[in-house]
Amino acid sequence: MQRAFRTSKNVLKADLDKAAKSTHSPSDNKDSKTGKKVEEDLVNNGVKVSQPRADEAHPVKTISQQTLVKDVDRKEEVKLSSKPDVNLMSGNHSSPVRKPGVHKVLSLDATNSPRDPNAVGQFGQAVILPGSKDAEVMKRWDEGHFNVYLSDQIPVDRAVPDTRPESCAQSLVHDDLPSTTVIFCFVDEVWSTLLRSVHSVLNRSPPHLLKEIILVDDASTKDYLKEQLDKYMSQFPKVRIVRLKERQGLIRARLAGAAVAKGEVLTFLDSHIECNVGWLEPLLERVYLDRKKVPCPVIEVISDKDMSYMLVDNFQRGIFKWPLVFGWSPVPENVIKKNNMKDTDPIRCPVMAGGLFSIDKKYFYELGAYDPGLDVWGGENMEISFKIWMCGGEIEIIPCSRVGHIFRGQNPYKFPKDRQKTVERNLARVAEVWLDEYKDLFYVALQPWTVIQPPKRDGLEEYRSRFLKDICININQLVRGCFLKEKNI
Repeated sequence: MQRAFRTSKNVLKADLDKAAKSTHSPSDNKDSKTGKKVEEDLVNNGVKVSQPRADEAHPVKTISQQTLVKDVDRKEEVKLSSKPDVNLMSGNHSSPVRKPGVHKVLSLDATNSPRDPNAVGQFGQAVILPGSKDAEVMKRWDEGHFNVYLSDQIPVDRAVPDTRPESCAQSLVHDDLPSTTVIFCFVDEVWSTLLRSVHSVLNRSPPHLLKEIILVDDASTKDYLKEQLDKYMSQFPKVRIVRLKERQGLIRARLAGAAVAKGEVLTFLDSHIECNVGWLEPLLERVYLDRKKVPCPVIEVISDKDMSYMLVDNFQRGIFKWPLVFGWSPVPENVIKKNNMKDTDPIRCPVMAGGLFSIDKKYFYELGAYDPGLDVWGGENMEISFKIWMCGGEIEIIPCSRVGHIFRGQNPYKFPKDRQKTVERNLARVAEVWLDEYKDLFYVALQPWTVIQPPKRDGLEEYRSRFLKDICININQLVRGCFLKEKNI
């Protein structure tokens, strides 16, 4: 029988809350473009960001959807050939080039009608409301745990600043990139932020690459997310809604979306984001070059208070500290210098934040998708990150792909079960399945106050052996391999 460990509920709750805030809120040590204005309230939360100047807020020309855009898919240099199946642990995961043609990243930003440059929050600029509106702001704050009142005043297809490193616009990508299904999962999401998320994908994604957008409604209770949402989204042929009859939580909601997806690549996004120009092709390019790369965009900050779009530093990666608490860490200067890293280079990342990433659909299922034993939310980013690295893949952050995200102090919705216990149980299962003797570090980090009972072994060994038998290495092999590579041994 395994020992049960204790930890301080207050301490663990604080860590989990901090992790929830930081999951989508990278810090900025020294922004490469402006680095001049830092929001005081974000600094207090350990998040350092900066806001673009008005004169550089939107250098990308906005076009209407009626404007003809050259469809690179119609080039006919070479006949299309299918990708061969690739074993998980084979040395070469790359997909042979089906067409040799390349083109510059398409910095699309298409709207149904011209934008009003004087609209509230246009170009991602901060909005300072008069004091007379404070009561309205506070009245509606709990609807989303951000400034819902202000969000509703901002156009659902507003422009945002192009925050990519300057050379990203000149980057070349292949003409025959795989198509993607974008999956949004939501429960009682704020109307304006959900619409803004969808519009940002539709407006800024090359149409020939966007197979569809799937909205998975995890049993929302808001009336506006039912017939009203159906009617609104019916104007977009590529958008479809999957409705779950009972609350399942993020993990199972994503699985429901993935099960009906038609794209070659799955792209998971949160439902309170704004994709930037040129966001999609750099992600798909990485999957095209190696189907086992799992690329993540740079997650930038949309202020929960003034809805401004803020830049973050490029050189950051996701890490975890015991007991499996996610956080952001700057790439060390010596690593940048040693590898002669440019601000456009992909950054290898130990663990992903989990909210925003693309993954080859076949590879997603070869990894077993998400562990069905995980409940609602929490720990799924650790689980899939460990599986990716242990089963021949790599996680990367792509500086030329940027997506803004509203980070919130707490979840606006209720957990079907106790939130803290749900997250604790999920993390314990991840530790038991994947970490071997390193799981003791997880339990020790929880000492000495709260009792954390290791999960029942039912099904754990079968789930683990399914991967380690043929296609994956164990955690010791992964750690040793990383050490030897770092030491050039």
